[in-house]
Amino acid sequence: MKKNISIPVVLGVIVSLLLFWALARHSYGYYTFLRWATCGVACYFAYLTYEVKPKWWFFIFIFIALLFNPIIPVYLDEDIMRVIDIIAGIYFIAAIRKLRTNRSKISE
Repeated sequence: MKKNISIPVVLGVIVSLLLFWALARHSYGYYTFLRWATCGVACYFAYLTYEVKPKWWFFIFIFIALLFNPIIPVYLDEDIMRVIDIIAGIYFIAAIRKLRTNRSKISE
């Protein structure tokens, strides 16, 4: 029995793992890459959740995209960013479950 894994699931899992892995010490380049990856996937998930009810899914992804924006970065304390990384990682995993239940809203 072959399972079909969609692009949003793969992207969400990868970004979640990157966010959780950011809790360890890394070079500045890793955090720059993390900003680009998280912002890009958050924008994509915002696009996917635009039609999903409740509407706060969309707005939280917009907030995550703005928070991890690599063009005009938001610099916060290291401890605060660790908490944000954990919350964002958990939110991406929760969004994967939400999007899988609303499969008709996802265009693959």
